[in-house]
Amino acid sequence: MKKYFSEGLTRDQLAERMASDFASLGEKGQHYWYLLADHTATKTRELGRVTGYERAGVKYTRIRAHLDDKTTKICRALHNKIVSVENMRQQRDSYLEAISEMNAEKAKETWPMMKDSQAEGIDQEDFKNREPDKLPKNVGMPPYHFLCRTITVVEFEYKPAKPVAPSETDKPAKPAKPVSSEWKFVPNSQLGSNPGAKVYSPDGILHYAKFYNNPEQARHEHLANTLLEELGAGTLESQLKELEFNGTKRLAIVTKWIDEATPLKNLKDKKFSKTDKDQLTKQYLSAALVGNWDVVGLDFDNLAKKGKRWYCLDQGGTFHFRAQGGRKDYKPDAPEFESILAPGRKAGSIFNPILADTLKETPEKYSKWLKELNRKKIRGAVESAGIHNNELVETIIQRTEAIQEKIKAFAREEKQHTRLHLNKKSRQDKIDLIKEDGRKCGLEISDNVANQIIEDIYDFSCTGYKNMRDAQFKRIDNPKALQQATLIEEYLDVAAYYPMDTPLYRLMRKKRETVGELHPGEEYHLKALASSSTSYEKAFNFLNNKQEDIMLIIEGGTKYGTTIKHIARFPEREVLLSGRNNLEIIEKYIEDGLLHVRTRVKEIKPPPIRQEILRKGQTKEKRRSSMTLEEKIEMVNQHEMETPMFIKKLDGSQWLILDDWKEEVTPDHPLYEHQIEET
Repeated sequence: MKKYFSEGLTRDQLAERMASDFASLGEKGQHYWYLLADHTATKTRELGRVTGYERAGVKYTRIRAHLDDKTTKICRALHNKIVSVENMRQQRDSYLEAISEMNAEKAKETWPMMKDSQAEGIDQEDFKNREPDKLPKNVGMPPYHFLCRTITVVEFEYKPAKPVAPSETDKPAKPAKPVSSEWKFVPNSQLGSNPGAKVYSPDGILHYAKFYNNPEQARHEHLANTLLEELGAGTLESQLKELEFNGTKRLAIVTKWIDEATPLKNLKDKKFSKTDKDQLTKQYLSAALVGNWDVVGLDFDNLAKKGKRWYCLDQGGTFHFRAQGGRKDYKPDAPEFESILAPGRKAGSIFNPILADTLKETPEKYSKWLKELNRKKIRGAVESAGIHNNELVETIIQRTEAIQEKIKAFAREEKQHTRLHLNKKSRQDKIDLIKEDGRKCGLEISDNVANQIIEDIYDFSCTGYKNMRDAQFKRIDNPKALQQATLIEEYLDVAAYYPMDTPLYRLMRKKRETVGELHPGEEYHLKALASSSTSYEKAFNFLNNKQEDIMLIIEGGTKYGTTIKHIARFPEREVLLSGRNNLEIIEKYIEDGLLHVRTRVKEIKPPPIRQEILRKGQTKEKRRSSMTLEEKIEMVNQHEMETPMFIKKLDGSQWLILDDWKEEVTPDHPLYEHQIEET
């Protein structure tokens, strides 16, 4: 159990551990172990929760059942009942004492698993009106039955009744004061742009009521909350209610208020736990399902964490509705699966790093999770929201299927050897890596050429980039810089290329006028080597003038670029792109006063590189190592090597000189008849 809570194991994983550790109990079915794991984990959690209440000085709690078609009668009957922490403490201590005595019957009596037949007694008026301290000692902590989903929450509003004076004990008790039937709004408490206010329900619970110009938007937001609740993703408990607001009775979406939740903006720079990553992955998939473009919020304030649970606080812009009430497409193929993750989007900056550890590693888990939202549940949720639209039901079903397929494809994407993980290596290690790249493309790059590649990339990543780029743009006549750039371009053509699922960021200075004239669908040609970063913040640090600079976002990756982290002057996640890349403009937008241009590499085959320098290295390597005389003759005959030079020796014999090797030519040599150049 300690590992379950400290390492964030799932109930399935805990069940597997129990089945393995307690195998001596005999043959038990999978359901038995899952039931045991769920029950034990829930009880352990609630025991700890009571201790937390005590430490926080909490006096009373309210029972909160998960209300849906699966809710048992016992949990429905207990829903909203108030229980004192003192009652729960006594129940906890009695239970732990029974456990320490190995007294199973006493433990069951102290913390019973109730039956639905007991619900009728709980629903009776005398039970309802009992003070929390007067409830039966074994009614307090959930779970109240196996697979119970009910919890307790802190109750701030309850005030215990004043004790009756001794002189009045003989008088009949006054009937309980009826609960108010009115919803009471808190003045000047509107949040966001849509009309609304904080409001207390008749039972004194704080909510927030929001009113849309189109009441259908309220129904769709309630539908989104219901679907997330079905999936077990954190969302606000909501209901649709006709309320009088500013003199007019209107349909409102009323969500229960949650206090002391920490917004994502206060947590996004901290390390997420396994549980955090799992819950945030489900928030992402839920947003893709309901079409919530604004899942993280404008200021990272739409997702918040309370305790160990993440909540989505606003589902107003879902399905066919934008947050401000405008219409949008809600397509069966769930394009939000990709668009939410788009480079430059705030949601993408949160979810992209997380999905590499969750969706890519355990896709089956999330496909199975989403598959639980079946046709019956979807239709029931739509109808409960008062929406009569069969087409919407079918679209939601199609989107669940589309997202399941996309999850599989996401996990199947080939993990290219990107070397982003490499730290600084020795010079020989770097040489070996470059030669390995060449071999994968059928080239034997020599040590000398590999060493020159390292020197040129080191120079580019330090101060030489300006001369190399200017030489490529033909702004200057610098043969050495041009040769350096050419060698780097040749290497990029064979290097381990950059992954297709990670964005690149490049701050472009004084290009606003040039790139600003381009429209989505048009192309921008890099024309010269371009250094990019995998970190938005790193690229942003080069900011000079918001009015002139551009943040170029390159979606995905390209085989005409490679990471140079292990070679570059500075150990940052730097990626070098070939100047042969054409970028297609996808979108332009201004954020924080800076023009952002979202692009992707145009999938066209660029002109081939001759790779003269690389092949020169390859030729030398082959001559020294493995070429036979027949191979040399064949290469000469096919003019694949430089014209052979024959040297006549003083004794009349001949030497065939080819670069750095030589062969003695005798009268029976196949090349004997070639013209002799004397020297």
